[in-house]
Amino acid sequence: MLATTDVVLASQDVTVFFACVDEQPVGFMTLNACIALYAGGRFGEISELYIRPDMRSRGIAAHLIAHAVTEGCARDWKRLEVGAPPFRRERGASLSIATTGLRKLARGSA
Repeated sequence: MLATTDVVLASQDVTVFFACVDEQPVGFMTLNACIALYAGGRFGEISELYIRPDMRSRGIAAHLIAHAVTEGCARDWKRLEVGAPPFRRERGASLSIATTGLRKLARGSA
């Protein structure tokens, strides 16, 4: 697991945001830079978003997602997608995709 973590953190296509409370990590989000024809070019994907169970329902995930939106606007991405690892999908987790209009979302008008 540590070797995989090192590879992910070393990639220039991945940005990892950590959430801390009282200087203690309580969650993280991985944001991948992607490119595809269907997306009209460059876009971002939130591939992982984890908040410690005892820290959920406190707005921490929303705060991390706001950082993803800000990063997407700064990189001029056309869209931001949200993925779920295969083991979560098998247990019934849904896969949702944020549609185009990152700038609207960043302005709070989406």
